Amino acid sequence: MAHLYSVPNTQTVLKVYSSSAGSGKTYTLTKEYLKLALHTNSDTYYKHILAITFTNAAANEMKDRILSMLRIFSETEFPLQDPHSMLVDVVTELYPQTLEEKSLFEDGCKLICARAQAVFFKILHRYSDFAVMTIDKFTKSLVSSFTDELGLPFVFETQLDSEMLKEAVDRLLARIGAPGEDVLTEIVENYYRERAEEGGSWGALPQTIQSTAGTLLQEEAYLKMQKIANLEMGDWAHIRKSIRAFVKKQNEDIVLSAEKAKSAMEQAGLVDKDFFQGSRGVKGYFDQRAEGLKLWDAPNSFVIKAIDDDIWYGAKTPQPIKDQIDGLKGLFFDCYNAIESIRNQAQPKVLLYQALDKHLYGLSLLGEIRREFDTVLRQNNQVHISDFNRRIAEIVSNEPVPFIFERLGERYNHILLDEFQDTSKLQFANLIPLIENALGGGHFNLVVGDAKQSIYRFRGGDMDLILHLAQDELLALTNKLGNNPLLQQRLESLSANLQVDHLRTNRRSFQEITSFNNSFFSFVAGHLGTSYPMVLSVFDDFFQQQIPEGVKTGGQVQFDFIENSHADAESEGEDEMVLATLERVGDLRGQGYFWKDMAILCRSRRHAATLAGALQQEGVPLISDDALTLAYSRNIQFVISLMKVIQKADDNLARYEAMYLFHHQVRGVNPGPADFQKMRDLAEEMGLDSFLSYFKAWEIDLDAFRLRQSTIFEIAEIIIRVFGLFDAGTENAYLFRFLDVILEFGSGRSSHLGDFLAYWDIARYKVSINVPQGTDALRITTIHKSKGLEYPVVIIPYAQWKTTPSSKDTIWLDLEDESLSELELNESGLGKKLWSSMVSVKKDLGESTVQSQYLDHEVRTVVENLNLLYVAFTRPIQRLYVLAQAPKARHAGNTISGLLYDYLNRKEADPAWVEGQLSYRLQSGDAAAFHLKEDEKKVEPYILHKVLSHDPGNTLRLRRQSDRLFDLETFEVKNDIYQKACYVLTRLRNLEDLPHIIEKVVAEGVAGPKDQESLTHMVASILQLNGMKRLYVPEARVMINKEMLIPGGKQIHIDRMVEIGDGPVVLMRFLPLNRPKETIKTMGKLVEAYNETGKNAVGLVITIENQEMVWIEP
Repeated sequence: MAHLYSVPNTQTVLKVYSSSAGSGKTYTLTKEYLKLALHTNSDTYYKHILAITFTNAAANEMKDRILSMLRIFSETEFPLQDPHSMLVDVVTELYPQTLEEKSLFEDGCKLICARAQAVFFKILHRYSDFAVMTIDKFTKSLVSSFTDELGLPFVFETQLDSEMLKEAVDRLLARIGAPGEDVLTEIVENYYRERAEEGGSWGALPQTIQSTAGTLLQEEAYLKMQKIANLEMGDWAHIRKSIRAFVKKQNEDIVLSAEKAKSAMEQAGLVDKDFFQGSRGVKGYFDQRAEGLKLWDAPNSFVIKAIDDDIWYGAKTPQPIKDQIDGLKGLFFDCYNAIESIRNQAQPKVLLYQALDKHLYGLSLLGEIRREFDTVLRQNNQVHISDFNRRIAEIVSNEPVPFIFERLGERYNHILLDEFQDTSKLQFANLIPLIENALGGGHFNLVVGDAKQSIYRFRGGDMDLILHLAQDELLALTNKLGNNPLLQQRLESLSANLQVDHLRTNRRSFQEITSFNNSFFSFVAGHLGTSYPMVLSVFDDFFQQQIPEGVKTGGQVQFDFIENSHADAESEGEDEMVLATLERVGDLRGQGYFWKDMAILCRSRRHAATLAGALQQEGVPLISDDALTLAYSRNIQFVISLMKVIQKADDNLARYEAMYLFHHQVRGVNPGPADFQKMRDLAEEMGLDSFLSYFKAWEIDLDAFRLRQSTIFEIAEIIIRVFGLFDAGTENAYLFRFLDVILEFGSGRSSHLGDFLAYWDIARYKVSINVPQGTDALRITTIHKSKGLEYPVVIIPYAQWKTTPSSKDTIWLDLEDESLSELELNESGLGKKLWSSMVSVKKDLGESTVQSQYLDHEVRTVVENLNLLYVAFTRPIQRLYVLAQAPKARHAGNTISGLLYDYLNRKEADPAWVEGQLSYRLQSGDAAAFHLKEDEKKVEPYILHKVLSHDPGNTLRLRRQSDRLFDLETFEVKNDIYQKACYVLTRLRNLEDLPHIIEKVVAEGVAGPKDQESLTHMVASILQLNGMKRLYVPEARVMINKEMLIPGGKQIHIDRMVEIGDGPVVLMRFLPLNRPKETIKTMGKLVEAYNETGKNAVGLVITIENQEMVWIEP
């Protein structure tokens, strides 16, 4: 078997797999990892393999696959009976000669299995060396290795959300009007003045700035802003003034020419009816432009006919009128030509400038917002995740790779990249030096991706990367990645070792599903390819999936078109779509499908949430990260409303909401008219005590003082326990997750209730309950989240989204190649110019100087939407149901429902579109319901049938004010009860209050429940001493805990001062132990001094230990 060791099939290559959906990508990745980890006898070689993917779920799945295979290999028994297919592939691909000899194959299996056992054991004991991670985690490890060079704290927290961006905007707005902020103040004042003059919403600036600031976290925006980083706030104002002046001048010139023609018409007495087509013709053309309307619109066909064909008037126009018009035609020609000359020459710039103008105010403040954002992050010792790639780019591109590995503490010989279509330009640029170094060492590297599943462009994903790699055109990326000589040299090195292969066999779906997708997307490519050539590049010759032998048959594909009964043409038919989806789910259940066999995939989270709410009302068990957020839990809404009242007792809305939810959620009844009236009255009252008293009618007693003294977590637990929210059991998963959120917030941010409530307003839609994936529940998720998953049945409702750009979209324009003098600041002498800018996506951009960039954005948007459809259509194993709003043929072209309609309208369509028919079954499979295989090693969940929750105050108290509770002289535990008795006697006002005071002392934590009986007995015994009862009567005037001075400046503490009628003031002092001498002496001096002022007073010292009283007379 010696030769078996000598020829392992490991190659020096950058292998690129273009993998279609369901083609075994994860299997291939796992296989290649195992081949690398097991090709040597070293049980630690896995440390030199870096596998990178893009989500935590994908990273965890890959780890699980690798470890599962290693375990299966290590448990393989010999002689071989039925070896695992992965073991066969690993052995035969590492050692091709094993294909020829059975005995050699078994020896190879023994070798690999022995190595697998050693590697499996090593990984379990050194798991941190198991380098399968997300791209963000790897980049963070790089950033952490270069904190000094990057100016970061040694230990920092990763910030994932954008909530601190709002704080940065608030800090910027707070600077307006401050000393030294003249430029900022002037910009804001000009904005408000112009908006008011234009009749716009002058209060929209904060929202404008906030929406613009969101782009700071995007990679593309960062790269574009680098080009304009040298522009100061004043420069933006100058540019805006220049472009407005240019547009105004062009507008005035057009109006002037139009007024000239209009004036001639009026002087000649010509009216609309005198001209060809009246106001729709030349007359209207000049009138509108003279009034400043439609200045940049192209002339209509009537105007062009008049000009080109010399048709100025109708056949019935009187001859004198014709003569007048003929005499003015030359003037009209000149005015028309002047207007059209301006429009043709200046329109591209004007349309661009009009688009730029709307964003310059926000963009002018971006630099300042970025500085404020960095300050906020620095103060909180945080780095935003979007900064990682930017910060490390310079380090990776300039430092030698061995130095980088030295800092990382590990050298990676192999880089395996998954989901490459979601990689951004910066992420790939940061990995290129590492891949080049690995190739230079003679090692195998792997890239896997699918351009058809590139759906994360909004996060920076660039499908061009996988497109060029899959087409063996790596050098074409030079310009896209930075166009510098070193980068080009590295790309050449990668290109020399590039090897492309395609994974095209669909092993996931039934034959009918795969056949339909091949047919449908071939049609789409041909249908849209002429208008959008990139569609043909993505859905190229290799996209057609192959159907393996023995594949299951009996799949089904169905289109259901839903008619919109609403009069509003823009309505999406929400009610009808929900009903149709519910009906489809019910039918599938009747056909034998389990809940977990079905998945509903939505384009937007809003639609997912709508359907989730409807399905929940029907009692359907659900799993959805998108729809089942904590915000939808009524029990949590109740807890939050109570917290708001505790935080601000006079919050009328929170008071009313809490009472309503109490009836609806806790009592399970709808409030009656009398209840509503009482709730309204109580909502208007003041104070927390009055609000909490409302619940006493149902024997629910809450202490306002206790709630105010409790932590956020304690408040939540008290509310959940007292109102029995766990007892119902319907929302326990939500409540447990909510308590987790509170703990995370308290440990990492703040312990203040107000801070948590402010955080909750943002976080409630982002936190979902976690449900085990094996649970028999219907899945609802977005198409984005479904990538990489599979389901026996997929339902896609609301399949009518637009494929073309939305007017709400924004793009960053590159203005470097544009000759636009108004964007330059020549007087500065510093070569300043607006090299790049963000604009809203409008069709007008298609006629501007940046037409090519607009068209590029349009085609990428179309491709991305087709990719979304491809991802959705390739998730099902057996059945696919598509529910779309019935299209209107004249508006169908740019929507998904329009594509479905067009597909059914093609010549060879079977079934073909029939007017009035709403349901079409394209593949009529009749196979029995298919179920996913159960995991043989599935762990049964342990069901909590009862949640135990109790008041920790009964067993645990945070004790404050030690002098009230402990004997600080001897520290004897047995003397603590005397100290507590002193505390009770001091606070007691009259004898009838004794039980209430004892309960309050226990509630405050001064005494425990076990002390309650003995403390009550001790205090009652002291009150029986001679003369004590008259000092605890309701009519007595009492002051407690007073500090008084005696001659010589010494201070004495008096526990109670009691004044009854005209009698003497009694100064009382309680001592826990029998050591009264010093106190009696000091009290005597106080009584004597008090009486010298002309007031009558006596002293009383009471010793609790031996229950003795000492009266002190003057």
